[in-house]
Amino acid sequence: MVGVVPAKVAAALPQGSGKAVNLALGAEAFSGSCYGAGYEAKYVTDGNWDTRWASAGLSGTVWLTLDLKGERTFNCIDVYETEGYKGRIEEIVISVSNDGIGWKRWLNRRPSDARTVLVGEEMTARYVQVSFLECSPEGINVDEIGIYDDPQAVATPEPTAWREDALGWIRQLPSREANVYQQRKAHLKYGMFIHYGMNTFLGQEWSDGSSPASAYHPDLSTLNPEAWVKVAYEGGMNFIVLVTKHHDGFALWNTEVGTYNINHTGRKGDRRDIVKEVADACRKYGIKLGLYYSAWDRNWDANHTQASTGLDRVQLAQEYNDFALAQITELMDGRYGEISEFWIDGAWVKSNKAWEFGRMYDKVKRLQPSCQMAVNTCIRCGRTPDQYQGGEEIYYFPSDFRLHDPMFTRRGADADPKVYRREGQDYYLPFEATVCMNNSWFWSEKNNAESVMSADKIKAAYEHMVEQGNTLVVNLAPGKDGLLKDYDVEALYEGARALGIARGDARLNRGKEERAVRIDYVTTKGYVAYPTHYLYGKKGKRFTIKAEDLSQDGYRFVGQREVVSGRFGKAKRIEFVYEDVAGIPASGKSDGSLSGSYSCHMN
Repeated sequence: MVGVVPAKVAAALPQGSGKAVNLALGAEAFSGSCYGAGYEAKYVTDGNWDTRWASAGLSGTVWLTLDLKGERTFNCIDVYETEGYKGRIEEIVISVSNDGIGWKRWLNRRPSDARTVLVGEEMTARYVQVSFLECSPEGINVDEIGIYDDPQAVATPEPTAWREDALGWIRQLPSREANVYQQRKAHLKYGMFIHYGMNTFLGQEWSDGSSPASAYHPDLSTLNPEAWVKVAYEGGMNFIVLVTKHHDGFALWNTEVGTYNINHTGRKGDRRDIVKEVADACRKYGIKLGLYYSAWDRNWDANHTQASTGLDRVQLAQEYNDFALAQITELMDGRYGEISEFWIDGAWVKSNKAWEFGRMYDKVKRLQPSCQMAVNTCIRCGRTPDQYQGGEEIYYFPSDFRLHDPMFTRRGADADPKVYRREGQDYYLPFEATVCMNNSWFWSEKNNAESVMSADKIKAAYEHMVEQGNTLVVNLAPGKDGLLKDYDVEALYEGARALGIARGDARLNRGKEERAVRIDYVTTKGYVAYPTHYLYGKKGKRFTIKAEDLSQDGYRFVGQREVVSGRFGKAKRIEFVYEDVAGIPASGKSDGSLSGSYSCHMN
């Protein structure tokens, strides 16, 4: 090839190609997909390793066609995927033609590393089409393509076969209607996203995992995760989605898996388990806990390369998946109570197959049967959520609901289609919209009181999502001091007051003689069945409270009492207890229904 070939590239060139002529040099190259100006197909045949072709971000098959400007004889195709973006192609297929119309499939090979060499019997043709199958939805990048007639050329080895799904795994079931767990999630309506971690202290939205663990350095005198949850509750929210690990790979819980986490900063005080503190606070304030986990771990990737491990592309991906599954097991095994939602991000850097999401889904469901798991941008069709028609193919699968931050669906109660396709089957997938209260996901010095969401915008976003049976998550970012900013909190409270859902300190016009009675709705396992509510009234005044009917959410009341009466100032807390029967077959339900009798405990 023309120009200086990098050493790592030269080592992978087909044997003898140093003397063989690269027939692709100067060939006309074109493709049906291009990322944009400066990344056109012509760069794969220019012999310049500093240029490349990049496809647009669409999943599926992408192709390049090379016109050799006359019939040529060759036996070897040499494809070099850009090193920094390798691993996004599942298979390469070579077809040939003499007229550019009728094509003959000639060779195929699964890439094992950045360079893939395909070798076959000699072929004479003018046109060569290189098809890239099962590509990452983020698009692929190719530096150069070489075409040789080299009798000494040797094909690169193919990687290990992917592990098969096990027959006994829990799988997402096809349906055109919401299941009980999806209904349960929809009824939560409104939650808080919390981005806190390594990036908080680096002042970045994303970081590459190269900063030492010691860069995470919270102010232990002010760090207060419980206060985050209190604000969410008072702001009318019913669940939390906490970032446990972002793309940098730094883990915020007391994990025994890996070394890039709170246990390895060099300071004992940093070992405060953020996930535990938030989980405890969720139970205290009576709202549900969801967790965010980045599948993309840049620290792990940097420290586990094919060169350093000697593994092929598939083996390396599977080794990471085992690492991730061990971390996920810790998050889901019950030490943090019930997890209502598992939000997966960063999958776009690999194909669906490379993540083995079926294995992850099975583990999550075995440990947390009610947990709703979703992969960000699971629908990859070249359209945004407000353009979906329904029936689009689900790319990242399984997913119990749709994510595509920070976008919204079309407005209108019936405007958001919920049924999508996977391998000929229909799946019901509601949507969760995510939006920032301020300028950034992680705390930034750019955030200020003037850039918060207005109460009108919060109200409009809430009503937009809720009327469609979807959920809204608004992100608030704690600062380096571990506290939410007053201007973000007040903006959240203003939105809650506009919606009529403010609680606690977010309420206005609280009377001096006001007394409160706390109403908790818990399961027999001590989990939150329904958000905690308060009754307010003047001291000595009587009240009556009836237990909520949560049968649509798969909860059955246990006990005898449905209605409780008392006086403000004397009664402090009422607890209604439910049995979670969503996963119990009808034959196993004592009365054959979910309604049952009501009960409560009054403290």
